[in-house]
Amino acid sequence: MAQGFIINDADVTGITTSYAIGDLIKLYEDTAQDPKSRALPQSCFIEDLELVLDVTAGSPTSISGYLTWDATGDDVMAGEFTMTPVTGLTDTSLKLGTVELRGTRTAPTGQSSAGACYLWLKTDAGTVTLKKARLHWTDKR
Repeated sequence: MAQGFIINDADVTGITTSYAIGDLIKLYEDTAQDPKSRALPQSCFIEDLELVLDVTAGSPTSISGYLTWDATGDDVMAGEFTMTPVTGLTDTSLKLGTVELRGTRTAPTGQSSAGACYLWLKTDAGTVTLKKARLHWTDKR
């Protein structure tokens, strides 16, 4: 059984209360960022999504999001989800959370990048920076 995760390669700043094309978050295998990351198979079982966000303004109490196969945010893969994050223990500006997505997904012909997908986020209040996103998958269920 193969399993792994895909990740973002850089911080995404300025995530606010609406989904925005400028807040595109590509999740893919990036061994420079994390050597344990592995490309998303064309068909697999999605387990969960882990998020680490840094609050830069306001006081968000929930984070919503969805995943797409395309970079324009129009071909849904999973979502919409909403999570209530917890505050980091040593860095209280951080908000952390996990969302269970649990489902088998097969990439469509129109997928923008093989082995990847795209994450879109918004807050209920305030502004955050995405520090880390890890989407866990397995090829068996």
